[in-house]
Amino acid sequence: MFSRLVIVFALSAISGSALAQEQMAELKKLRAVCGPEIRQLCQGVQPGGGRIKECLKKNSDSLTVGCAKEILRVKKQMKK
Repeated sequence: MFSRLVIVFALSAISGSALAQEQMAELKKLRAVCGPEIRQLCQGVQPGGGRIKECLKKNSDSLTVGCAKEILRVKKQMKK
């Protein structure tokens, strides 16, 4: 389930290009930092179609500061 979340974030941040190794490293860090929040806040949410991303947006007030910062950092990094 969590691997699908990583893919969802990747696909929402870039369009159609292959992920570089650097971007994969960024996504792995995101998974490490935000994993607990996703498991807790989005339990039972079926991955795909942006549902995990939407769950995180809905619960943004409940994210840890570290997770929220990491999401923003990864989005910024992937837009480069």
